[in-house]
Amino acid sequence: MREQAWQGFRSSRRQRGGRRKAVPLSCGGVYWGHGGSFPGYETRGGVTDDGRAANVAVTVQPADKTVMSRVEGVVDTALCR
Repeated sequence: MREQAWQGFRSSRRQRGGRRKAVPLSCGGVYWGHGGSFPGYETRGGVTDDGRAANVAVTVQPADKTVMSRVEGVVDTALCR
């Protein structure tokens, strides 16, 4: 199942012009992903090389980088468990 998810992610990455980026994890390694926004919502998430995946959606569009670092920290915590 993990391999299927990873293959699908890599395939969609090629189809959409590679907007994903490698984000370092506090536990080592990286995850591949990107964030997004829509009025009133913000998302962050990605997948690791071994297929672990996490996504976070919040109902706010923070203008403060401190708040966004907390959202990104939730993704890091989920992927490092």
